[in-house]
Amino acid sequence: MKSLWWGAMPNEQDGGAVINYYLLKMMNYLEPNHQFYGIPKVPSMLEASALPFMQFHIIDYKRDEIPDKHVFEEISAFVSKNSIPLLVMFHIPWEYFPIVNLMKGIKTKTLVHQTVHWDTDVMFQSKVLDTIDMWVAPTQWGMERLSITGKIPRKNITYLPHAVDIEKFYPHNTSFRESLNLAPNQKVILLTGRCSLTKGFHKVISVMRAIIKDYNSVFIIRGSICPNVAKSEEIGYLYHIMAQQFPKNIIFLPDWLPPEMIEEIMASCDILCQPSGHEGFDVPLIEAMACKKAIAVTNIPNHYEIMGKRNRYCGVFMEPSEVAEVINNDQQEIKVPSSEVIEETLRFLLENPEECEAMGENGYARVKRHYNLAKVATNWLELMSDISEGDS
Repeated sequence: MKSLWWGAMPNEQDGGAVINYYLLKMMNYLEPNHQFYGIPKVPSMLEASALPFMQFHIIDYKRDEIPDKHVFEEISAFVSKNSIPLLVMFHIPWEYFPIVNLMKGIKTKTLVHQTVHWDTDVMFQSKVLDTIDMWVAPTQWGMERLSITGKIPRKNITYLPHAVDIEKFYPHNTSFRESLNLAPNQKVILLTGRCSLTKGFHKVISVMRAIIKDYNSVFIIRGSICPNVAKSEEIGYLYHIMAQQFPKNIIFLPDWLPPEMIEEIMASCDILCQPSGHEGFDVPLIEAMACKKAIAVTNIPNHYEIMGKRNRYCGVFMEPSEVAEVINNDQQEIKVPSSEVIEETLRFLLENPEECEAMGENGYARVKRHYNLAKVATNWLELMSDISEGDS
């Protein structure tokens, strides 16, 4: 079996790179004879040694640019030369979907691994959605949107969630936590994602002082800064200043961190705070659940599904009430929780450790049942085999 994966690869600053890193490694472990090929989105960021079993092909194109004919032709030539029966696209702009027409000419199937945020997603403007051989949606809500809004035949859509390696993410004492010199009952709150309005990072800034004062909690801010994006740089600057003011209670980590470090940081926290209003899946949720952590999370459709559709089961839902940005040609408002709601939720979790423990146990059981990487990777391998053999 052969497959070509076109999308974000280690160490690209893209959530898809993390998903591909764990998924491809597990599939290679389960099926070492499978020949994996890769085309990175940002070749200058590629760390090929992270996936040594993959054969990478570099194409000179700019990320998210308007498609150039040479990109399609070069991929088609590479696929034809290596007799690759399946092209998998993930985190690739919808403007590149017409490559399916060239793939059909050389008898190669196409699979699009697609997150869906809203019915207004610009991807639905594409005219070739129903010509792609198979779609994989990581949430059942997303699968429904592809069918209803995208008018894609249900037989061409498969639900395969993002997953977590429970041998890498698991509850354990960490050297990272020890290095913080924490008191025995001192709680760590983790915020992870991009420093952006859509992630709700700006709403946490005004909360931290009061939480630190009343509970002596530690905030770990794992937040990348988008270069040349004014609001992102502003939010990052504010976190940097606050980390200087409270060096024992605020740790700001804006730089890229290897997966091994993220595994340790997730195991080191007590509460994961995710006030994002814009997610196609939100992998940190299942990473935290695998480590038995309580979660404070925005109540949006994909979060609601991942968390078991029950409040105070794996965590506490925070209702989104304040508009952070308007996207998708001004058709979609992204709302995030208010600072007051975030503070109230964190206080509840900090003052109810027994309930947090129960949430952690529920989350752990849910991850083992639904989001176990070994199981999901096995399903991926079976699906790819079926598609390549023509039985999609």
